[in-house]
Amino acid sequence: MIVISSLILTGCSTSLKDPTLSASGYIATDGMMRIWTKISGEGQPMRLMSVYTPYTGSTVSTYYEYSAGKVSLIRREVQTPDGYPKELMRLDSEGNPSFMQRQLADRNEQLSADDILRLKYEEQRILTTSESLDAGKIVLHQGYINNGEIITCAGETVNPVFSYEQQSWIEKRVRNGGFISLAWLDAPRGMQLLLVANENFCSWEPKLETF
Repeated sequence: MIVISSLILTGCSTSLKDPTLSASGYIATDGMMRIWTKISGEGQPMRLMSVYTPYTGSTVSTYYEYSAGKVSLIRREVQTPDGYPKELMRLDSEGNPSFMQRQLADRNEQLSADDILRLKYEEQRILTTSESLDAGKIVLHQGYINNGEIITCAGETVNPVFSYEQQSWIEKRVRNGGFISLAWLDAPRGMQLLLVANENFCSWEPKLETF
């Protein structure tokens, strides 16, 4: 009986899995989307962050928290010079808002019913999209250029193969000077450059341990 109990306990312990963090993205008709999703060992979402960068306009970052697989917090921020507007909504276990607010530079205001529906719809769309991209093995990488080499945010030197046009664009940005960050997709059909920017993507990229 002792041996059987030990085997049962051993089997349970070995079946436990650690959380995982995936990164993916895609090119939309009017911009680029980057998505990070933290999944529990039981396969449920824990955290999700989307960063949408339009071809024209300000980048929008949205952060989601989940409890028992259900979204419990949505925080959305438009990356304008003053950092506003910001939207925050907390949800109870039934999916109903328990707190909601839009922060503007000069005041706070309540979210409308349409705002609530929009935030909920976007959460479901992004989560489903993340699952589809992961299933398609589309992986997002970010890094920076240092002395002509591409270094990922994990510190690995890599040599992604971009198209001639994409490589030419990178080289032009390097010649213009400044710190250069890159974001690109690695997919079964090849690599696709997403973004080249004079900012440090690695300074805010989610990490498994802290996300």
